Amino acid sequence: MGNELIISAAKGGTILTMTDEFPTVEALAVKGGKIVRMGRAEDVLAQKGYSAEVYELAGTETLMPGLIEPHTHPSLITGFDDFTDLSAFQEAKPSGDCVKKIIQDAVCKASRKSLEWIGFSGWDPVLVPDLTKTEFCPLNAEWIDKNATSEISVVILQQSLHCCWLNTKGLEKCGITKDTKNPPGGKIIKDPHTHEPTGQVEEPAGISFVLKHFVQPSIFELPKKIQRTMSKYAACGFTTVTDMGTLPLKWYSYLALSALTLSSNFPVRWGVYCNAKSGFVPPNFPVNEKLWFPGMKVWSDGSPYTGTMCCSEPYLKTNLTHALEFDFKNSPCGRLDDPCTDDIIRALAPHKDRLIAIHSHGDTAV
Repeated sequence: MGNELIISAAKGGTILTMTDEFPTVEALAVKGGKIVRMGRAEDVLAQKGYSAEVYELAGTETLMPGLIEPHTHPSLITGFDDFTDLSAFQEAKPSGDCVKKIIQDAVCKASRKSLEWIGFSGWDPVLVPDLTKTEFCPLNAEWIDKNATSEISVVILQQSLHCCWLNTKGLEKCGITKDTKNPPGGKIIKDPHTHEPTGQVEEPAGISFVLKHFVQPSIFELPKKIQRTMSKYAACGFTTVTDMGTLPLKWYSYLALSALTLSSNFPVRWGVYCNAKSGFVPPNFPVNEKLWFPGMKVWSDGSPYTGTMCCSEPYLKTNLTHALEFDFKNSPCGRLDDPCTDDIIRALAPHKDRLIAIHSHGDTAV
């Protein structure tokens, strides 16, 4: 990017600087990927080089700094980027009936294509309150068999990524039976009387256990999937994305990420917090202009979305907590089958230049 680009709002449009001193300017110049000057259009244009390109904003266009995303899990999202989206953002007025129709339409298409399984993401009873009604809950294998399909395997991911649900075929695909033990850090929900799995699996460790039976991108597919996921962030205006601790990094994956982000068309800057359980402490300097490792992530309790954060009081009984089948009698005490959080933090103590992010929701979690 040796040539200069000048963006002007002199004839229309708006340039926001997000600064108190000069909230807006008429024009700015960019060279080498950096803003080199801004101010009145005539002053900026007066210094333009011979080969500079000038772009005039239209009256409806706005230029502003890119958004910074401080806490999501793009490396995890990459695994199901081709799942059908059920989130509240698909409709102007989302409803349970809309969600049900999306599921049924997707199942019909999958059946016509003779697919062996289908995945959904974004089930969200918080932003789609209809999903707490009797006809949509409890969400379990029986409900999916009846309202979607019992012929092909189905997995539905909660928007928070702390819970997922399988139909009967999906349970079979994952090899989950009444004798299946909980994966470390996760839980397979079972009927208290028959001990048969209900179809609900909780926490990221449980979801990872499920997804490995559905999506296993090859080493050649993974870079393309990451690129596609990051392009979706960029399309929404994000220029910096933070990956909060879902990558169990080792040296080989560290090198792979470094190579991927060196590509000139990688669309965002990527800050990766490493999963502290991996024991891998990456370098504290930026690997390149688009990749750096700010620190490590540890977990001290469960999730408010599965009723497993550490609290001093029981949950209130509401339509939402009832739909999610929370325990209303006992104070939640978390669901971390790993008692070594303190040991992990102590091990990281010598790395004083690294940030430590702690997953902590409940009032007694720390």
